[in-house]
Amino acid sequence: MKLYCPYCMGSIQSGEYCPLCGKSPKLYQPSSHHLPPSSLLQNRYVIGKVLGEGGFGITYLGLDMVLERKVAVKEYFPNVFVRRQAALTLDVTCHTDARRTLYEKGRDQFLQEARVMAKLDLIPEIVRVLDFFPAHRTAYIVMEFLEGDTFRTLLAKQKRIPAKILFEMMEPVLRALAAAHSMGIIHRDISPDNIIQLHNGQVKLLDFGCARNVDESHTMTVMLKHGYAPIEQYTGHNQGAWTDIYALCATLYCCLTGRVPPRALMRLDDDNILVPPNRAGAALTAEQEQALLKGLEVMPKNRFHSMADLYAGLYGRVIKRYSWQKIEEQETEIITDELESEVILPRQKPKVQSTPHHTPKAEPTPRQQAPKATPKSAVRLQRKARPTRFPLTFQPQTLEIGTGYMIGIKPEGTVLLCMRDNITPKAEWKIHNWSHMVSICSLCGFMVGLRADGSVFIAHNKGGIQQINGWYDIIAIACGTFHIVGLRANGTVCAVPAPYENEKPSTPNGECNVQGWTDIVAIAAGHVETMGLKADGTVICTSKDGTHTLDGWTNIIAITDAESIAAGLRADGTVKISDYDYKDFAEVWQWQDIVAIKAGFFHIVGLKADGTVVASGENELGQCNVSEWKDVVAIAAGGMYTAAMKKDGTVLVTGRSGYTTGTKGWVLRQP
Repeated sequence: MKLYCPYCMGSIQSGEYCPLCGKSPKLYQPSSHHLPPSSLLQNRYVIGKVLGEGGFGITYLGLDMVLERKVAVKEYFPNVFVRRQAALTLDVTCHTDARRTLYEKGRDQFLQEARVMAKLDLIPEIVRVLDFFPAHRTAYIVMEFLEGDTFRTLLAKQKRIPAKILFEMMEPVLRALAAAHSMGIIHRDISPDNIIQLHNGQVKLLDFGCARNVDESHTMTVMLKHGYAPIEQYTGHNQGAWTDIYALCATLYCCLTGRVPPRALMRLDDDNILVPPNRAGAALTAEQEQALLKGLEVMPKNRFHSMADLYAGLYGRVIKRYSWQKIEEQETEIITDELESEVILPRQKPKVQSTPHHTPKAEPTPRQQAPKATPKSAVRLQRKARPTRFPLTFQPQTLEIGTGYMIGIKPEGTVLLCMRDNITPKAEWKIHNWSHMVSICSLCGFMVGLRADGSVFIAHNKGGIQQINGWYDIIAIACGTFHIVGLRANGTVCAVPAPYENEKPSTPNGECNVQGWTDIVAIAAGHVETMGLKADGTVICTSKDGTHTLDGWTNIIAITDAESIAAGLRADGTVKISDYDYKDFAEVWQWQDIVAIKAGFFHIVGLKADGTVVASGENELGQCNVSEWKDVVAIAAGGMYTAAMKKDGTVLVTGRSGYTTGTKGWVLRQP
């Protein structure tokens, strides 16, 4: 069995010092109730040293052997209920049968809290949950491993943090908490122990293990840190955003003054025992001090009731939301046929150009905008307006056709795989562990997945998985034959060659020359070229011939590129196709009312607003036989195949045989 250093999880030989950290594994002597070093969970996670231990759990350093990265593994271990003799078994046992029910209830609650934490995956300032599962009669949460100093450690070094520096460090934390609150989740355990500054300067919130949905019907369990816990946590009732506001303000107070605020219960009798922060040396403006003290009010009704209000008081400006929050807050319209079938979609406001001969009319009401009723159960889709503001939001792609396989994203973010004619055994693709995926794409021998945190992973058919280093805040991905492209939320683009032979990158041929691209709102990748759609509706392209703007491509809102075809969707629902001399594409110029396009090797597919599909190009294997398809909400094209997802999440396939049976029963996430 392969051995790992418990201090750093580096690979070692028996009896040797670790070549990475220089320590001897023999020096590590865990307590009898701790999991021994090199214990294996889920046949995936190797356990190392203990990072921390409290009354309800133990946190270990770990190694994810699939993704080959360090993780933190939190074990549910309430020492008042359970014990373990690790020399005999890794299973935990209850002290008495009478406490078993309470213990099992707490274990189930621990896993439920992991599900709550997983909802926060879109917030980069909150530690990510990677996995959770029951094992050894207890339960585990696997989180990203963060290296840095907690604010408790920082305060031990420098006693207090100057206001200007502290507020710069904490600004992302307030944004993160505001986003969590907008999802109905509160932290309930904010303190200097649970805020960490990483070595790169980024600040993150830790230990959402006490987090709860604020609308849960049962009383929230009291988890107290005196000085940081507000009065309502002593009773367990009436907790909400104001609960986190108190704890956050108490943390700010401690960082600014070097003092922990008096307990909330003590302040009930005499609130004068709280020394105003400026008298304690904080050096705040009058407005900042007033806001901090309002957040520290003993009674919840007297505090700020939203993190946005606290932010405005401390920073004097409106809080900046995450791009994905704007999606959830968009107005929607419902297009129905007598309320028997409906699809809820973002409302696109019409844009009218003002000219000397044309006076813009007043914007119609939503009811006026809705088209006439369509046949029963019909879908009425809308073209998505081209983004014009940054940061951009995710551009999901939940169905993809690769070379010899088809992949799809399930509603919970895991991935389905269908192989064609068993060309490559499923077992060699290690994507069964992929989670929180929002978009997928593929190239020969590779699958590429975009996670909800903006990171990108590559899996290849030899069983390897790797993360693309340096890629962050990615909202869209595209794959060419020899390269992978990513679009960042700020409108810039990154590209890397595909790691083909022996996992070494292929030789670039100009397709990766995207440095300096800005104001890009969508991307596409072809054989040896990369296309970028700019916010003004023009299209830029880079290849071995250099970088240039495509002539005649204007008012474009979406693009697609493949082996031999490039196309753009215009805002009026027509399609611009590249100037290839293929007579089979002549009818594309006549397409109308198109809302999405996808290109295969030698054919192109269009999704119409009424949920039907059109296709043009080579049809030797039936890849263009889509005339009977209805109720479609998303399309995919690749090789000699066409696929579509219906509004119920099921999948349609046409083309060369080999996929139809394998995709039966699929239900995918709506794009």
